[in-house]
Amino acid sequence: MTLVSGCGGDDPVQPPPPGLPPIAFASKRTGLPQICLMNADGTGVHQISHSVQSARTPRWSPAGDRIAFVGGDSLEAEVQIFVCASDGSNQVDLTKVPGARNLDPSWSPDGSRIAFASTRDGNLEIYMMNADGSNPLRLTNTAEADFMPRWSPTGDAITFLSNRSGMYELYSMQPDGSNQVPLTSPPHQVSQYSWSKSHILVFSSSAQGNYDIYRIASDGTGEARLTSDTLNQTEPAWSPDGQRLAYFSSDGIHVMSADGSNDHWVPDSNYLGFGLAWSPDGSTIALANLANGDFDIVTTAAEGTGRQNLTHQPGDDLDPAWKP
Repeated sequence: MTLVSGCGGDDPVQPPPPGLPPIAFASKRTGLPQICLMNADGTGVHQISHSVQSARTPRWSPAGDRIAFVGGDSLEAEVQIFVCASDGSNQVDLTKVPGARNLDPSWSPDGSRIAFASTRDGNLEIYMMNADGSNPLRLTNTAEADFMPRWSPTGDAITFLSNRSGMYELYSMQPDGSNQVPLTSPPHQVSQYSWSKSHILVFSSSAQGNYDIYRIASDGTGEARLTSDTLNQTEPAWSPDGQRLAYFSSDGIHVMSADGSNDHWVPDSNYLGFGLAWSPDGSTIALANLANGDFDIVTTAAEGTGRQNLTHQPGDDLDPAWKP
């Protein structure tokens, strides 16, 4: 394949927290977005995807040796799922379905399979394939959109969003597509969600008007509203140990305990951004922040202060993802 754009040179940054792994991200700094990799301090920026299409949403395999990503824009008629080694070698188009939009790749915990959403048979449905693209299997079959699949931490279930009830709700099923059951119900309108290692789900919902954060057990029981404010709270993300939650509020990033207690604003986090991603050690949160007309990758200490602007060059830098 032809290399169509590069990620440019290294960006000057402040000293980072020590010992953090690399960050993959999508960069538009030289034209079409491509997947890039950089050190946790913003140095060593280099392109690893080689696609004639736009490349977005890097997703690391559990072992950290491969990266799945989508090639093409989600609004275009055709979007494929690619995978490459962590150094960018051995890039392969896994889906290869002309005219279809293939989105939201999600690795199984053992790295052997990938769940994804696709329009190959009409509307958006959930599919699964082996990590090499073989044996694609359709898991859902409804007249409505099913999307955003996520594996449970032990690989015994796949959750997804669907508007089959007329509202966007959270559903669960077995990895073979059986036993599809709703975990939420109207008036919930779920926008984003996240699994914890202890099999607790958190999600953002506008059930009470503005968006709040809720938690629920993997079987749909024990629902609890964790935030209650006039501000919108979105993009809940579990810390790696499952003890804390980060989320966006209208005044910046908040972190709270898993039960909703100890909710506090992260100092100097008045960001206008998206894509919260915890570092593997739980010390740092990365995100794409809008400033000076485009998005850059920023990290902030989860507790206390320590904001780092990792990228500075013109052109949007999006979708940060830490190497496991």
